[in-house]
Amino acid sequence: MIAINNTFSAVELKQLLALVNEEFKFIGGPEVPEFLVSDSFVIGTSNSAVVVSAGMQDASVGDKIEDFSYLMVEVADSDLVEKTLKSGNLFLLNRRNGITGFSIVREVLTHSEGSETRWQLISDVALVVHLVEGCIVLRMVSHSVEAIAVEYVSDFSINSFEKSSSRFGNDLFDTYSSTFELIEVE
Repeated sequence: MIAINNTFSAVELKQLLALVNEEFKFIGGPEVPEFLVSDSFVIGTSNSAVVVSAGMQDASVGDKIEDFSYLMVEVADSDLVEKTLKSGNLFLLNRRNGITGFSIVREVLTHSEGSETRWQLISDVALVVHLVEGCIVLRMVSHSVEAIAVEYVSDFSINSFEKSSSRFGNDLFDTYSSTFELIEVE
């Protein structure tokens, strides 16, 4: 069985944890449209900022090369924050309150042929920013595109979470199954 791992690294998780207890200021970016779907978002706080962006990874699965999207986090440089502020593409400003923590939605997508598992994708498909009041959810739109959708929810539940779309469909030979887990970043 082939295992593909697209999860946040320890360094990325540490960068997120550095934002806990800071005041949330905005989410946005120089090229973020008002419908809040983009390949990159800046999360600005009272003292710092991070960039959550989407990338693509090629993986050999059998005799094919498949592309899988993934989320990544890095500290935002001052030029990007300045461009974001100058662009005016700042959203959820009315949600100004402290960041209390982060959670990750981790999906395990398994491909089987008959009774044999061929490959398994373990992927962090959403980042949940917990605020004093409500949550900001950044989720992958699809397993095969570099697009992140952002929304504000008063309460986050994995049961009502909008799953990433997938090009993988069951047929006579292939079966795909997904499980989702909510993981608190500590």
